[in-house]
Amino acid sequence: MQNRLIALFLLIGQLGLAQTTSQNVASKITKVIVFMSQAQVSREADVPLSIGTTELVFKGISPNLNPRTLQIKGEGDFTLVSIKHQLNYLEARKQQDTVAVLNAELKKLQDSLVLSESRLSNIKQTETMLQRNQVQVLGVTNSATKAADLKDAIDFQASKLEELMQKRLNLLQNSAFLKEKIIAINSQLEVMETNDRKATSEVYVKVSANKPITAHLILEYVVSNAYWEATYDMRVKDIASPLTAAMKANIWQDTGEDWRDVQLVLSSGNPTEGGEKPTLNSWYLNYVKYEAIPALYSTETEQVMVKPATDSTAAQYATITKRNIDRKVPIRAINVVQKAGVTTTDFAIELPYTIPSDSKAYTVAIKTVSLPATYRYYCTPKLDKDAFLMAEITNWEQYQLLEGEANLFFEGAYLGKTRLNTKALSDTLKISLGRDKNVLVSRTKQIQMTAKKFLSDKQIETRSFEIIAFNKKSYPLSIVIEDQVPLSTNKQI
Repeated sequence: MQNRLIALFLLIGQLGLAQTTSQNVASKITKVIVFMSQAQVSREADVPLSIGTTELVFKGISPNLNPRTLQIKGEGDFTLVSIKHQLNYLEARKQQDTVAVLNAELKKLQDSLVLSESRLSNIKQTETMLQRNQVQVLGVTNSATKAADLKDAIDFQASKLEELMQKRLNLLQNSAFLKEKIIAINSQLEVMETNDRKATSEVYVKVSANKPITAHLILEYVVSNAYWEATYDMRVKDIASPLTAAMKANIWQDTGEDWRDVQLVLSSGNPTEGGEKPTLNSWYLNYVKYEAIPALYSTETEQVMVKPATDSTAAQYATITKRNIDRKVPIRAINVVQKAGVTTTDFAIELPYTIPSDSKAYTVAIKTVSLPATYRYYCTPKLDKDAFLMAEITNWEQYQLLEGEANLFFEGAYLGKTRLNTKALSDTLKISLGRDKNVLVSRTKQIQMTAKKFLSDKQIETRSFEIIAFNKKSYPLSIVIEDQVPLSTNKQI
């Protein structure tokens, strides 16, 4: 009998160990890697585990979570059994119910405010009427009027005015209170509408432990509706100084979960592009009817050294050297650790940073670099008489610059915006610094000349253009002037 009881107790103990307990986990977002599209979120938690299998539930996670990117890491003597993801629509329903309650309360407050404002208007009208009556009483000069009656009338009106003033003060205070509550509820509704989601994500992690321990868990996943892009403030003191580029990041996220005091890493990677190498299939040729359109123009470029303006008109011009070209010329400072990976560049923000889920842009300073540059002006007077200053930077790859919009500042003045194109397959990075009104270029057509050959129907036509460049600055500069020479599409020409 005793042996049977012992066996029964052992069986009950084994059944107890086989049962799975459920436990909610309070996790905190500690690190976020923001890509050019999407972001990887890391959550951490210290979880006490008992003997046996425990199902850990991570709640309140972004609905934009990609289940295929779920990863779980841990420290401790336990075994990971499984991990799964599901959407929780009940939380969204609770939020909708809360919004309905807030809207009902808002309607009551607005009705009370209308009533209070109406009562205030009535009191003001009554006060105006009593003040007029008081003037009429004081203006009575009839000797038959008793002094006592006059005094009673004045005291009565003064008492009523004092009573109305007290009521008006109470109504004003009540209106101010109602307005504050209306503003508060509207703000709360705005936040809830911003964070409105059809559902929230929940992650279920099963672990098994042979003894009671405290496990340190790290849950990682990738979410959409998050990205960043590089922006620059580019400043040039003068064309004898290097270009200074202050690189910043504009970060957006609307993932449904706020990133509060997280370790922020900005990556030049883009998980949406995929990592599979493309494959070329066979390319078959056949006859296709089409009309070829030949090139109509070639490009001729002139390199000009323009001297500074002096009293002498002749000094405004310079010797022109021609060269033919067969191709077209294509907030708060925060410590950041830059790391170049095999395929990406990462910028780790050293201080904790907060990015709410509100679809607003948050700017983070990344770094400021000095870029040795060669400055050259370009002008195509046939199309535009203005000269455009270009900064040409060689060996620019070492600075790990990314494509992005840039604000331009030259000689202390704001010039506008440009786009930094780092995808150009060139060893020289060209940055347009905009128009410079101190460099003047004109293009004037000269007299057209036509000569006809004797005893022939052929004729030679000559057209001439005069291009003048004028430098109003106090130092010499280099300018490239572009123009066209026509190409014939007819062999008779």
